[in-house]
Amino acid sequence: MSLQKYVIPALLLLTVLLIYRNLYFTMPDPSGINYTLTTQQPSPTREQTPESVAEKPEPKRVQSQKGSITINNELTKKMITYKYFVSYSPTKFDLYANGVHLVTLDKKHRPISTNLNKVPLKDGKLVVLYEYEFMGGSRKGAKEITFDVAPDADVLNLTFNWRDKWRVILDNATPISVERIEK
Repeated sequence: MSLQKYVIPALLLLTVLLIYRNLYFTMPDPSGINYTLTTQQPSPTREQTPESVAEKPEPKRVQSQKGSITINNELTKKMITYKYFVSYSPTKFDLYANGVHLVTLDKKHRPISTNLNKVPLKDGKLVVLYEYEFMGGSRKGAKEITFDVAPDADVLNLTFNWRDKWRVILDNATPISVERIEK
């Protein structure tokens, strides 16, 4: 009788620990969406005839002629917190635009701006790199998103969403490609 008094609570505790271990170690990558990287293969060359050119005109892209652009940091702690059953705040989160360090975390894990946020443009393109780290480095990664900036844009407002395909959201800019960076 006294053995049963200790065995049942011990089995319950063991069951809870095994369930917790499985949840903790099988948690998905906080980067969210599974995707595959593809590279665009060069299309086979073909003869350009006046008929083929008339059939498929290529759209002209107007690129921004400005040398630099201002980016407003509108990130909040809630935006960069990843939620999977419970909320996980990153222990490291850095964001760069064309090599300029824009956002880092303070001691309370809140995103703060690191400079005046004036970023040089390269051919009307903006390359945003963000690095993240959760749970002291057990989950970490980096991604680079290329944006095409609208020609009339003076200011871009920066937001972030783990559930969005592109993660980084800039108004007045169109995302073109995303690439996972191995570090």
